[in-house]
Amino acid sequence: MCSDSQGDNQNDSWIFALAILLSSTFVYNSMGTINQQAMDQLHYVTELTDRIRAKSSPEEDGVEDSADFVSFFPDFVWTLRDFSLDLETDGQCITPDEYLENSLKLKKGNKGTENW
Repeated sequence: MCSDSQGDNQNDSWIFALAILLSSTFVYNSMGTINQQAMDQLHYVTELTDRIRAKSSPEEDGVEDSADFVSFFPDFVWTLRDFSLDLETDGQCITPDEYLENSLKLKKGNKGTENW
C-alpha cells in the first residue's frame, strides 16, 4: 500500500475545513502590516467557508440563517508580528483597532483588479 504524503489541494482544503470546525479559536498569524498580499492569503479562508456551506446544507442556496451557520465556526484572532508601526493617520494618533479598521476599508483599485 502506498501513501501520498504530499496530498493534493482539495484534500488539504478538506483537512483544513475539518480543523476549523473542530477548533474553538482560529488564529491567523501573519508577518508585517496588513496589505493586499495578507488580504489575498486570508481570502483562502473565506473560500473554505463556501465549501463548508455548500456541503452542509441540502438546499441549493446553502444555509438560510447565517446566525446558525456562524455558530459552527470558531472565534477568529488575527495576529500581526515582526513589524513596528507608528499608529497614526493624517497626523493623528490612532488605536490598534482603528488601524485595523482603516486597513480593511475598501480602496479604489486599478481597473481590472479586485478589492477584498
